[in-house]
Amino acid sequence: RERLLLAARLAADRAAGAAPDAEPPLVINTHPLGEDRLLVRLERDRLMLAGPRPDDITELGRHIAGRLEREEPVAVYRIHAPASVAAPTAAAAGQPVLIPTSHGLWAMDADADDPRRVDLGLHQQDVPVRIMAWPKREGRIYVGVVPQAGGAIVELRGPDLQPRRTGGFNGKGPQDEFAADLPTLLFELALRKLIELESQPPAPPEAADEA
Repeated sequence: RERLLLAARLAADRAAGAAPDAEPPLVINTHPLGEDRLLVRLERDRLMLAGPRPDDITELGRHIAGRLEREEPVAVYRIHAPASVAAPTAAAAGQPVLIPTSHGLWAMDADADDPRRVDLGLHQQDVPVRIMAWPKREGRIYVGVVPQAGGAIVELRGPDLQPRRTGGFNGKGPQDEFAADLPTLLFELALRKLIELESQPPAPPEAADEA
């Protein structure tokens, strides 16, 4: 898994045109996808899919952009990954990873090669959305459209994600969830600094004062 993680970070740098000696992007979190794949969420709203080989890396924001015939990658926000994706159970089998983006909601099944669009039942699908942490109801997921695009709240029901627009209003955008990712980012920054300090050669001893 560590090799897949490093490969995903380096692939993200290459896709962004970063210099070879540039610092790899920070990892916010990872989610297993089946037995041999890994979703790697990076800073700057990027999501990588790392396959079993180090060269099997897909930046999903760019992949979705290609599906939409866009040149620039779409932004990918905090994803919703049920534990059943890594270890399916009878009660939760078949639940996909939900990928909210700047251009609608997408889903990634454990055995799929490509994300699929989730129909939100809205007139305009290509709007920035986020997965809402509240309310919590068994078998239901709530998706909020950013306030600038209308603020609609959509309830997704069951394994087939049937949409139902509620009468509520979503007043938050994806960037409002940055606080939840801050501890992870601070930890990785501290770890990176520690590794940097440990890799530096020891400072030469000061010359003794002449008598």
